[in-house]
Amino acid sequence: MPGFGHVASREEHTTHDGRHGIMRSATAGISLRSGAAEAWQESGNQRWFLPINAPALARAKTLRMLSDDIRRTPGDSESLRLLDLTTTLLLNKFTQLHHARRGSGMLTPDNAVLIPIDQQPVGGDWMLLFLDHGFVFENSPFPPPWISNPPEAGRALWEADICDQQWPEGASLTPAAEAADVRLLVRLLQGLLTGRWQRNLLSPAEVTALKTRSPKLWKILDKTLNAPSPSIQILTEELSQFPLSSHFRAQPKPEVRPDKSWLPSVIAALTITAAVCGGGWYFWQASEPQSIVKPEPPTPPPPPPPVGNYSEAIAATTSGWKSDLPAEDVKKRNTQLSQILTQFQSEFSETHQKFQEKGTPDEWRANWKKLVTLTQQILDAENVQTLPGLSSENQRDYQRCMRFIISLGGDVNVPDSFKDSVARARARTNAPEQPPATGTP
Repeated sequence: MPGFGHVASREEHTTHDGRHGIMRSATAGISLRSGAAEAWQESGNQRWFLPINAPALARAKTLRMLSDDIRRTPGDSESLRLLDLTTTLLLNKFTQLHHARRGSGMLTPDNAVLIPIDQQPVGGDWMLLFLDHGFVFENSPFPPPWISNPPEAGRALWEADICDQQWPEGASLTPAAEAADVRLLVRLLQGLLTGRWQRNLLSPAEVTALKTRSPKLWKILDKTLNAPSPSIQILTEELSQFPLSSHFRAQPKPEVRPDKSWLPSVIAALTITAAVCGGGWYFWQASEPQSIVKPEPPTPPPPPPPVGNYSEAIAATTSGWKSDLPAEDVKKRNTQLSQILTQFQSEFSETHQKFQEKGTPDEWRANWKKLVTLTQQILDAENVQTLPGLSSENQRDYQRCMRFIISLGGDVNVPDSFKDSVARARARTNAPEQPPATGTP
């Protein structure tokens, strides 16, 4: 389906240098800034190429298309799974961009595109691309339509005008711009649920009319949108408890325990009786020192070292992770592991982008060496999927790390010696063999 996004004057799915992908043409005055979210390759004459395999492109869908699918069949479990996965991908993408002091750019529901990483029709993993990120217009008297007449969805979602929203050279993410970007994210999440891509959040009456199964979810979105300094980290934590799919289906009910409201009265009566009958014994013993044995607090998990070696960082976080750990301990370890896996994905993606750009032979070799090192580190670490109490978010993130490696194995630039690593990663995902692919992870 050619024509993703707003920048291209012409866009087609084609084969270039033996690889399938998207070829984008743009008018004069448009350029691609360094630090763009995706690994577009300049092909000359105002053209850019993004390698993605043909089967994946055939199944690609924008955020708008996903929203339409979900609302068409709101009870479909696969659509709701993809909705929650997309939420995680959006949160991770925004987090990575903000860490690099970049905003999401001129993002709309029509240029954020989901691409399947594997060929599984159900239960597969996906990646999210911001296809217009980093493209800017300057130095030409004839602005393209997306500058002179920005997309309607963008005007409804953005708080800045198009020239600031597109992040030209030298722009850095200020605290005010970062807050506006988080609010943009909330508006996108609302659009996924309702198909309404607008500035304001739905009113309580409108939410009630939707027959939501999770009023708490909407309170989270409302609180974030109206916070003076909204936090992606807090939003991520809260949405892990109340995911977007909870709008359509009820969350599991909490465990119902027997009513023990009568216990305080009984305990109080027994205490009074004991005080009256045993008063003499108490005062006789009062002169003797009493030894009180306090239970030792649970040992906190060791903090992971700065992530320079992912195998060591995972080992430090998972050391002593057993089934009898206190719930609070497991939660802390899950949080630490989530940070490690997110950083791995970010570093792997950034290095793979540089690898695809090739550059000089020395740069190509250096980036390939780093990719191999990252791959070996994550594979040499413990298979975290076996950890008791592992959060579903970490389960998905670990699977995504493995699929990054599998996807890399289909790149024509990757040596055959990498096949063993691909096989190890595939064994941890139970992913079937795939035809060669060239998509970015």
